[in-house]
Amino acid sequence: DAERSYHIFYQMLAGAADDERKRLRLQPSGEAYAYTQGTQKAPGIGDAEEWRETKAKLEALGFSPYQVGNLLECFSAVLSLGNLRFEPPDADAKEGFARVVSDDDLELVALLLQVDRDELRQLLVKRKLTTGGAPGKRSSTYDVALTPQQCADMRDALAKAIYQGLFDWLVGRLNE
Repeated sequence: DAERSYHIFYQMLAGAADDERKRLRLQPSGEAYAYTQGTQKAPGIGDAEEWRETKAKLEALGFSPYQVGNLLECFSAVLSLGNLRFEPPDADAKEGFARVVSDDDLELVALLLQVDRDELRQLLVKRKLTTGGAPGKRSSTYDVALTPQQCADMRDALAKAIYQGLFDWLVGRLNE
């Protein structure tokens, strides 16, 4: 509880102007997000000021407003992704896949990532299993339903992959 990871989230939540908050669809505080449930304020750190400095540095380093906007939308999507919750399928569901509890949260993440909501849902609730496939042999592909806990693990893995990709892209751009 006394630790804070993903510092950019705290900066963004504390320092985003009203128009940014609206565009990024940010909740009023970090307490609204699963990934920022720990300490909201760190001693000696001014998150709002650091947010302004971060944005100014990105601009000074040559990042275009479009790039910064996309970057911030991805950060907001990762933050919102952590709020997705899953429950077992309905007893009468023919497919048997776990359900995303809130379509609004799923819709928000899909919108921010600019991906199809239903494809994102499918990515989070099932995995593809391919059997066979030896040279010259037939192979078969099956959809395997994930449990709600496996869905949550998939959600967290996706959030980490997106965040890591953003970080790698930023470092690459800075090295250019």
